[in-house]
Amino acid sequence: MKPSQREQQAMDYIRRHVSEFGYAPFQWQIAAHLKTDSRGFVCRMLDNMQRKGLISRRYGSPRSIEVLQ
Repeated sequence: MKPSQREQQAMDYIRRHVSEFGYAPFQWQIAAHLKTDSRGFVCRMLDNMQRKGLISRRYGSPRSIEVLQ
């Protein structure tokens, strides 16, 4: 399934962050990059991205986001 524009922005940011630092960003860092104060928005977006098969993550493990597409 194709990502929305915001999902694509988040995926691009996650890829760059992993490339630069070797690990995924925190949700608050993704929120800051997307210029939103709502971490709840980011959490719901990541849930949707996971359902779409765009990312994988391990619950309870911070910085475990992996971009699949």
